[in-house]
Amino acid sequence: CTLLFDTGSSLNTLSPRFMGELDQLIPTVSCNDISELPSVFFEFEDETIEITPAEYVIFEDAPQGFLQSNCELGFAAMSVPRELDNAIVLGLPFLRSYYSVYDYKYKRIGLARSKDLE
Repeated sequence: CTLLFDTGSSLNTLSPRFMGELDQLIPTVSCNDISELPSVFFEFEDETIEITPAEYVIFEDAPQGFLQSNCELGFAAMSVPRELDNAIVLGLPFLRSYYSVYDYKYKRIGLARSKDLE
């Protein structure tokens, strides 16, 4: 697959084909059982990148007067031209957990998992 990094995207976006596969792996998201959800792995070249449920689930505070917060999957389907059907765009749910260096001169991107400050 082709991995794209988008620092301006609030979601990770997948082609409809990949989103269908992800929907089978993670059919629903509930704030109560985040620890039961699987990690998602992306493999490219000789590296494997993991995104844990704590990283790909987006928590929204409950509006005033409501008791429960809302959770949603940090992935969405996107329509793409046929030549990009295998593309995955990794946005903030991914990038907030990785330190990234963009080397324009050599056309490469370096990634390292950010240190957990909690």
